[in-house]
Amino acid sequence: MQEKICPVCGRSNKEVKFIGNMCKDCFIKHIGLAKIPSNIEFTYCPICGSYKQRGQWVNPSNNVEDNIISFAKSTIMQKIRTNPPITDVFIKSIKSLNYLNSNTMVLRVDLASIYDKIELVDSRTLTLKMIKQVCPSCSAIKSQRGYNAIVQIRGYPQKPEGFHREVNYELQNIVSELQGEIVKIEEVKGKGVDLYIRNQDIARNIASRFKGKYLAKVVETYKLMGLTKDGKRKGRLYISIRVLNLSQKDLFIYNKEPHVLLSKGKDGITAKNLYTNKKLFIKTENLWRSSFHIYDASKKEVMLLLKDKGKMLFSESNGNYFEFPAESVDSFVPVIKEGKKYLAYVFNDTITILEESKNTGVKKT
Repeated sequence: MQEKICPVCGRSNKEVKFIGNMCKDCFIKHIGLAKIPSNIEFTYCPICGSYKQRGQWVNPSNNVEDNIISFAKSTIMQKIRTNPPITDVFIKSIKSLNYLNSNTMVLRVDLASIYDKIELVDSRTLTLKMIKQVCPSCSAIKSQRGYNAIVQIRGYPQKPEGFHREVNYELQNIVSELQGEIVKIEEVKGKGVDLYIRNQDIARNIASRFKGKYLAKVVETYKLMGLTKDGKRKGRLYISIRVLNLSQKDLFIYNKEPHVLLSKGKDGITAKNLYTNKKLFIKTENLWRSSFHIYDASKKEVMLLLKDKGKMLFSESNGNYFEFPAESVDSFVPVIKEGKKYLAYVFNDTITILEESKNTGVKKT
């Protein structure tokens, strides 16, 4: 067999398998198994969760991410184009990587193929934009009256990015499960959503669901609307749900002192008091009763210079130095290393390392 040399890396076909005139590794890296769309649009109904597939509305599963993956797989296979000499490609897996914003997510697509008895895998990324559009079935319901409860869901503290990702999924699952009971869903820009519900018991069930899963505060009020034909009082139930909108590493004021959130549990949160460096468990009802709020403290970029004899020495780029006993250093980073830079909260005689800094401009001194 005539020897081939890869024009990219210089290896021969005696060292590695070839695809056409290139070694398999360079072919995957520079050409790829196939061309797939870089952007796709996922049109879904915010009320019932159904989505458009090839112009038709498809009934959703209970898992929103499964709907997105199923849609993406079908759309990609419809538009995929193989790169010669590859003739057959299939999708091995699709995974969600992250969100660019509340309506756009990044997916990783793993393609696979068999060529000349070689199993090949090629990973690509694409962006999926989520577009809300009320489906015909829900549009008919939405135009009707007859709701007996309004569930107002808000995040507290409010953040520019809105709810946590899992809360958005929960909302989509709820509207998917309760298609016939939700008369209308209304987004309150920058704050949350209002659900207009036919049945008051179902509205209370939604509130209980959020209270149990997301440490929410629930307040009920009742407004008398008049009397029925047989003389009974008729009213509308209003349920205010405040979802705990704190994430790990968030800084907040509790009982007039700064705390950092370490974790959430079933009945409350674990936090660290940054003045005392002591960890504590705060029950949900005590947290809401305290009128806590976000503390907008600036993070410091520090470098660990030295770990020695139970002490740690840090520096800032402006020349300031901080020395702490090891027991006064808390870290979300499993191992902090000398010469590495980190973002941290520094309070009194304590330091909390949040994450490794992405800025690499400071050199070790």
